[in-house]
Amino acid sequence: MWALEHFVGALGGSILITLGYVCVAGVASLVVTFGLAVVLKMPEVSALLRRK
Repeated sequence: MWALEHFVGALGGSILITLGYVCVAGVASLVVTFGLAVVLKMPEVSALLRRK
């Protein structure tokens, strides 16, 4: 959060900035969640990694 506030602006500054924070945080959480699942080769990820 500190890095985002430093480079983008205050969280409560405007609705567009707040929506940007939500999008960035959502993408980061997906990367962490699915990235760890792929690295740890969890069975739930097999559907995502299956290639035809």
